[in-house]
Amino acid sequence: MSNLCYICEEISSTCESHHIWPRFAGGESGPTVWLCANCHTGIHRQALNLLSKTTTRKCYFTTAQLERAKPLIQYLVMALREAKENKNDQQMMNVGLKLPAGFLAVLHSLKADAGFKSMDQFIANIIRDYVRGKI
Repeated sequence: MSNLCYICEEISSTCESHHIWPRFAGGESGPTVWLCANCHTGIHRQALNLLSKTTTRKCYFTTAQLERAKPLIQYLVMALREAKENKNDQQMMNVGLKLPAGFLAVLHSLKADAGFKSMDQFIANIIRDYVRGKI
């Protein structure tokens, strides 16, 4: 593991491996780069911002950082567009959630009350309903 972020070029103990071609699009065994947590989140936010229908664009990087981040953002945007065009909603991808202590027990209780056996399906259903209500 490296602790030097590819984008901001700072040493960080929170560096994570980022797949250049996203795992959900078949990049599981492809090349990776090390990114600090802030830059890793920034890449994903920037890609989603570019794909959103809003005309307001936010940049999550400095000018110098954006030059290094641009190719990674472009790969992510292409993969997301390709997944959308294929309309493959059943394709699975991993999402990490940080929850307050005790919240997982509440989610399990809500999942059971809603009649779901799988936590993945329950959370996907919540997100799908939320997004559909916002669009």
